Amino acid sequence: MTQQRVRLGLWGARMDNSGLGMQTWEFFRHMKPIKTVVIDISQLDPIPARRLKQYPNRYKREDNERYFIRYIQGIPDIYDIRQFLEDLDVVFIAESAYNMSFYPIAKELGVKVAVQYNYEFFDWFKGSMWAGNPPDLFIAPSTWHYEEVQTLCEEKNLKHVYLHCPVDRDKIKRRYIDSANTFVHIAGRPAEHDRNGTYTFLEAITLADGDLKGVVYTQDKKLANEIKREYPSVDVKYNISDYTDIYKKGSVLVLPRKYGGNCLPMNEALAAGMPVIMSKLSPQIDFLPERWLVPAKKTDIEFAPRFKLDVYETDVISLMMRMRWFKSLDDKTMREQSQIADDLAESISWKNMQPKYQEVLEALCQL
Repeated sequence: MTQQRVRLGLWGARMDNSGLGMQTWEFFRHMKPIKTVVIDISQLDPIPARRLKQYPNRYKREDNERYFIRYIQGIPDIYDIRQFLEDLDVVFIAESAYNMSFYPIAKELGVKVAVQYNYEFFDWFKGSMWAGNPPDLFIAPSTWHYEEVQTLCEEKNLKHVYLHCPVDRDKIKRRYIDSANTFVHIAGRPAEHDRNGTYTFLEAITLADGDLKGVVYTQDKKLANEIKREYPSVDVKYNISDYTDIYKKGSVLVLPRKYGGNCLPMNEALAAGMPVIMSKLSPQIDFLPERWLVPAKKTDIEFAPRFKLDVYETDVISLMMRMRWFKSLDDKTMREQSQIADDLAESISWKNMQPKYQEVLEALCQL
């Protein structure tokens, strides 16, 4: 990494195994902010069984540079925000500041703010109570609904850029896969309407009648018990502490997602040299090979966490046949598919993406 030219802060980092936890931790490790605030909101969940395990020891640096880290339980207050913003030029936030006072205070203090947003909760416009306090820059983590957000930003004269979420190739070991024996699915913490298509995957494995071996990883104990009871032929791994263990075994990742968005498991599987079977939807249609994508049909489900989202259902038979196609490949052809995965991962590695993030954040400070 080149010497940092701007005083960068990371606000709202998470220390759990959620997508935000991985996203903010990797940003911390590779962008090396001089100030970081880590927020633990796990105790706000009224259901103890749903509270994600926290890993505070993650936020340490191995270099000798001076840096500031603070841990906050629950929602940060105005004093926390002002203390953090002192002596900074620009702040990176993944999705949420956890207190909307952050944005007007940053403007008051002349600190630029860049938010890598989640389109599901993109409520900065269209009459939102937060519409008057947008950040200085919106960063799209994928191409999902990019054009719609671009139009909204142009109407408000706001900056908007696409920067793919990078993957850490140093933490996930590259494997050279020459056969497709085990198909891996990551359910994580089940999202609305079975977003990752967990039941679609389970039905496809069941339809294969013993011909395909499936493994599901989840952080939800209730789901883990349900799969063990209803789908005994499928192996279930519950709440593993090191997420990289997911990619040390298995041949192909299968994610028949029902709607789009940033997908860290896709990035991580590619880094391990694992091909990824996904539904033929945005944003993966802009990134993955056509041969890895499976047709999906729009459903009648009405779903609008903020904006109305279309929900799709992947064809179970087509999904089963795509897994069988991978299983049928000879060693040479499967190694070629694994190499495609490796090439895609390298294109979004922190090695290649870090200079782009640095350039964008530095340019933001000049506005």
